[in-house]
Amino acid sequence: MTKEIKKPGVKKQEKVLHIIDYYFKWIALVLIVIILLGGYFMVLRDKYSAYAQSKNTTLVGMKDSLKNAENDRLAIVNAKHATLSFDEEKLMSLAVPSKFNFSSMVSQLTSLSTAYNFNVSNIEVAKDDGVKSARVTMSVSGGNYEDFKRLLSAIETSSMIFDVLSVNFNSGQSYDLVIKSYYLN
Repeated sequence: MTKEIKKPGVKKQEKVLHIIDYYFKWIALVLIVIILLGGYFMVLRDKYSAYAQSKNTTLVGMKDSLKNAENDRLAIVNAKHATLSFDEEKLMSLAVPSKFNFSSMVSQLTSLSTAYNFNVSNIEVAKDDGVKSARVTMSVSGGNYEDFKRLLSAIETSSMIFDVLSVNFNSGQSYDLVIKSYYLN
């Protein structure tokens, strides 16, 4: 009869191998997560830091540009008051009023329309305080195509600054215009 000789620690090794075999999927998953996190900290962290730094630099640069533009605007306003004659200042305030003036805008557009044989049937004005502008929607009728071309030219070259954004041609010599006007404050 042979007697098995048990070596110390063999049973422990078997238990360890059994545990590793039983939990292999979980151990592999944890190792993969550790490797990915290590890769992040070795590779991506530096790139993310550089990206965040460049965004911060860009934001600071944009703030500086905005501050410079505001300073330039103030310098122009101050220079305007110092160098313009009364008539020039009056024309400048008509071109870009110092504040929103509904009646002046409507009066200007209505008189231009009447001068070119058009009747204003509807006019709506909506302020956009974010850009210091007003969006004017206006319907005119009458006149002919040549009159309409002259009306558009007159609106675009008016002393008050207007941008014609869109024109819709309706039946029977009727037109819908969307116009933008600006003001300072």
